[in-house]
Amino acid sequence: AVVAAAGGSGRCAPSSRGDRRRAPKRFHKKRLGLRSAARARHATAATMADELSAGAVERMFKGETEISPNPVLQVINIRKLANNNGSAQHRYRVAVSDGVHYTTAMLATQKNELVDSGALQNLALLRVTYFMVNEVSGKRIVIIINCDVLRTAPGVLGSPIDLKKQTPFSGAAPAAPAPAPIPNYSSTAAQPQTSSYNSAPSSNYAQAKSEPMNYGRAAFGGGNAAPTQRMNGTDRFIPIAALNPYQNRWTIKARVTSKSIIRRWSNARGEGHLFSVDLLDAEGGEVKGTFFKEACDKWEPVLQEGKVYTFSNGKIKLANQRYSSLKNEYEITFDSNADIRPCADESGISQQMYDFVSIGALEQRNPGDIVDIAGIVKGATECQSIMSQKLNKELFKRDLTLVDDSNVEIRLTIWGERAQADGAQWANSPAVAIKRVKVSDYGGRTLSTLGSSSIQLNPPGVAEVDKMRNWWAAGGSAAQAATISRSGGGGGGVNAPIPERRMMSAIKDEGLGAQDTQFITVKATVTMVRQGPSDPWYCACPDEENFKVIETPEGKWHCERNGKTYDRPQRRYILSMVVMDFSGNHWVTAFNNEAETLLDGATADELYEYRSKGDDNSYKDALMSAQFKQCLLRLRCKTESWNEEARLKVSIAGLQPIDYVQESRSLIEALRSGNV
Repeated sequence: AVVAAAGGSGRCAPSSRGDRRRAPKRFHKKRLGLRSAARARHATAATMADELSAGAVERMFKGETEISPNPVLQVINIRKLANNNGSAQHRYRVAVSDGVHYTTAMLATQKNELVDSGALQNLALLRVTYFMVNEVSGKRIVIIINCDVLRTAPGVLGSPIDLKKQTPFSGAAPAAPAPAPIPNYSSTAAQPQTSSYNSAPSSNYAQAKSEPMNYGRAAFGGGNAAPTQRMNGTDRFIPIAALNPYQNRWTIKARVTSKSIIRRWSNARGEGHLFSVDLLDAEGGEVKGTFFKEACDKWEPVLQEGKVYTFSNGKIKLANQRYSSLKNEYEITFDSNADIRPCADESGISQQMYDFVSIGALEQRNPGDIVDIAGIVKGATECQSIMSQKLNKELFKRDLTLVDDSNVEIRLTIWGERAQADGAQWANSPAVAIKRVKVSDYGGRTLSTLGSSSIQLNPPGVAEVDKMRNWWAAGGSAAQAATISRSGGGGGGVNAPIPERRMMSAIKDEGLGAQDTQFITVKATVTMVRQGPSDPWYCACPDEENFKVIETPEGKWHCERNGKTYDRPQRRYILSMVVMDFSGNHWVTAFNNEAETLLDGATADELYEYRSKGDDNSYKDALMSAQFKQCLLRLRCKTESWNEEARLKVSIAGLQPIDYVQESRSLIEALRSGNV
């Protein structure tokens, strides 16, 4: 007998059958317990093995769609695949067994979270509720679109053999090809490629003709054969989550949750225009659809935000993550041959899908992240205009202050038509649900809308918005909220409280704008308006785009950005003036909206008419009407390079004439509180 090493008791371990008879009772009990546990595990494994859908793997691989009830399979291996296509999302390859056979399958990317969260582990049992089979380069690939994790088995159930090689499972991942790369369509049709919206895509591409598909059976027989559909064979629409570049025959039913404005480009490669939509289906899948040139002209007037349509005859490709914030690695390009039809039955498809983030948690998010926000609009500034040097275009913006039940507030900047819309809609603290806004670290933490952003005021049926309304009514409106947005250089807007206003001398004394763009709010007086030698305006498109136009030899006006030619332009102010307070003065530039306010509503076209008719007195009187007006100004300070020389440019981002009654009240309140 060998002395037991554990415990140091000096007892001898049994070394023969007779010794085992004489062993202590507790030793026998321990062995009996181990045997009982082993028998229990074997019984459990046997019971679980009975749950597996024997023969389902072979039937799935052959393309059968009528597998009822939904097959239960065991995951016997999980492997994370390297990213070879440049997509931001990774993929998982799994080996699935029915106890008789096993094969490899791809897990749809929308189910990655099951593995990432640990819910789906090796040896887990799955109930597969939705799968597809694709044939690529002569090889069939099973794709698991939707599944439920049931439980985890103590080991591999049954004695599965490789469906293709007919070899037993060895515990290693079965050999299987990684997903084939996106086919190169250049041999038959060039696919448009764009690196930015300012680059013109190639237009020499054609959409493959779509044919009716029998959705009740699997379809094979080509390099890009259509996949099988729902296993019950009753639906004629494929879910968005099931779309992939290997398909050329599909139809989806989806709601247009967001529709962008038309964007235009003009460069050495040509010019064109596009618009895009975000689509949502009944299963929560989202995908971006883009329409170029002729397709833009045809479908932009047809598609309406919030309506449901059926879509087919589009080209599926890898999404450019630079321009898409949806959780889908693919996007769809539609041409003028697309088949899009309105759908009267809108039931089952949500108005919008949200993944809300608390405002209090935004400090932990990275700049550039795209988030959804629910909250209360605590305040809003007036619409402001700025001149974009990059786009050579006047832009419009408005700042909203949002707060939620984390009792933290943040500044959201909205742009374009949203900013120009009636400001009364932001009064009375409406609750909002905002889809896809960009996180920025400019001025602490701030938010900014994108072209694909969606803002809904007091939307019905959104639980998080209802929660915010109840919080606000129950006392949230009276709570003192912390802010994670700070003013760039001071001042929170043209209506900033008196303690946040700055002096004009701060521009030079503090070197504002030397490193990055900074804003300040001042109360100042216009003391001089420049009257020459250059015109105080530029000639722009007469529509709402405000791009610069140049005169042609024929007397027309041509815009190089949108390619349009006009009979006459619209003149918009770029008015230079000096503003000052008791501490100092500075040259500033006022753009169209602010300049018209200072000039008592006189437009640049009216001043042009004065001068073209030789009415110099009226021209000068109009410009002089701005002098000695005292205003609240939101000033933008930025250093720019001109002829290799750094120059500080100060422009008016917001302007409001003084309301002397309200100003007096604010001054009295500031004196009483000591915040002066």
